[in-house]
Amino acid sequence: MIRYAEVTPKAPPPQKVQRSCRAVLIERMAADICEMQGSGEVGTEEALIARNWSRPVIEALLPDALAAARRQFVRRG
Repeated sequence: MIRYAEVTPKAPPPQKVQRSCRAVLIERMAADICEMQGSGEVGTEEALIARNWSRPVIEALLPDALAAARRQFVRRG
């Protein structure tokens, strides 16, 4: 006789918390700044523009991205 295993229902997986677009852009800009600093470049607006960041985005996010880059650098150091 064939017996089937009873399947107990699993709890649904926890939902991932989505970060805001601003937080993602700040993180990406901070990563670019850390990469520039690591290779000896100066992290200026012109250097970010050369990496395809637009001037309005740079003006809006640069202070927060610099702070995030400092935090990342301190953690790695």
